[in-house]
Amino acid sequence: MSFRITRRALVAVGALAATPAWPQAGKVRPDIRSAAGKTNLQKYARAVRLMTDLPGSDPRSWVYQWYIHALPRTLTKEGELKRLFPIPSPARSLAETVWETCKAHHTGDLSDDFLPWHRLYVMQFEETVRTVLNDPSFVLPYWSYTEAGNRILPPEFRRKDDPVWGSLYREHRSSATNSGVPIDAGLNPNPIQADALNQRTYRRKGAQLGFCAHLDRNLHGRVHVQVGDGVGMGDVPTAANDPIFWLHHCDIDRMWMSWNANGGRNPTDAWADRSFVLPDGRGNKMERMISSVLDASKLQYAYDALLPGPTITAATAGGPVRPVVTLARSSTAVALSDDVVQITLSPTGMKSPKIMGAGLRRQYLVLGTLSANVQPGVLYAVEVRSSAAWFVVGYIHFFDAVPHGDSGHDHMAMAGAPAAIDREFSFDVTSLTAGKAKLPPIRLRAVRARASAAQPVVGRLELVEN
Repeated sequence: MSFRITRRALVAVGALAATPAWPQAGKVRPDIRSAAGKTNLQKYARAVRLMTDLPGSDPRSWVYQWYIHALPRTLTKEGELKRLFPIPSPARSLAETVWETCKAHHTGDLSDDFLPWHRLYVMQFEETVRTVLNDPSFVLPYWSYTEAGNRILPPEFRRKDDPVWGSLYREHRSSATNSGVPIDAGLNPNPIQADALNQRTYRRKGAQLGFCAHLDRNLHGRVHVQVGDGVGMGDVPTAANDPIFWLHHCDIDRMWMSWNANGGRNPTDAWADRSFVLPDGRGNKMERMISSVLDASKLQYAYDALLPGPTITAATAGGPVRPVVTLARSSTAVALSDDVVQITLSPTGMKSPKIMGAGLRRQYLVLGTLSANVQPGVLYAVEVRSSAAWFVVGYIHFFDAVPHGDSGHDHMAMAGAPAAIDREFSFDVTSLTAGKAKLPPIRLRAVRARASAAQPVVGRLELVEN
């Protein structure tokens, strides 16, 4: 794909325009703990300072890049366009198109878009850093938080007044995170796991979310919430203002590349022919098709290590989609007004179909249609009672459940009520529910103190069989 570089753009970036418009072959993103990771992290800290000092009207600025993801709740897109661009300009026209386009965390977004959009977003940001530094060798490191012992926010991001690293500090994080407490502290089972690699298909299959949505709903969102404090990384509109955001999404991208390396196959239907618009490294409009970032061998970058996982073959990923039967559900929406809420599900009267392979059917607890007034700022453990004990089957969060945005999207709260974003969580509970004469009770438990004004609600809670 060609990019037209105007004389105005060349003047705007001066000598920095020598930096290539897109990643060159052979670039390797390193683990932040490695020597290469430390070298590039120091470059990154300098770039954050330089980008922060640029006016928000400059596509290379920190503010402009942040707003591509979303704008803070206290501001409007139209208001910021007027403030930063009092007169028309190419940068304003581009901002009108690319600001507040994060996928897939708005009502109506396709869950499938989460991985390719963020891959392109990180790629263009990385190229922007190269331009700002005038350093074509720069690569973003990744934070490999799924490794045991590596779940503490890297120390360079916690040095508030350090002359080198201070640009990486943000106040709006969990106080524990900024104090060096692991983001999985006190949680059992550990929520910071790469279990999405066990998914056999990219898309949903029956009650299983599929790799893309599973990674988004679980590990991706959990890291955001555990690092943030209900603002900053913990909320979609402000997440990209935290410098750790980009290292987090490098690791999410690394997991996608790992899943593909283990045999996972991306969709190849008409979905892949859709495109996204973003700035390139020089601030010019760039449009890329989803298909252009699906083949890892053609991405012109790699990672210094991928994650192991089960081998996925056509045989293990294929097979018919068995019907999903709703066995029981909550009779009302579940308001999480207390730190612990217990729910009793009501049987629907539906029975498992008598079909071949019925013995292979699994049971899942599905939670969806989440909403909240403000971020609760916590994970909720989902627990099932069995044999006089409570078992944690998973965790939910409200990272993308609070309405945001004002640029014509339909995810705004109407008449003061929070709009529900229907992103499901699905947890296999077969060992705790299948064959039981009586449905076991369910409870949702906040793992730490939540924001009192949040008023989180789970609109749907169902036990299904698939």
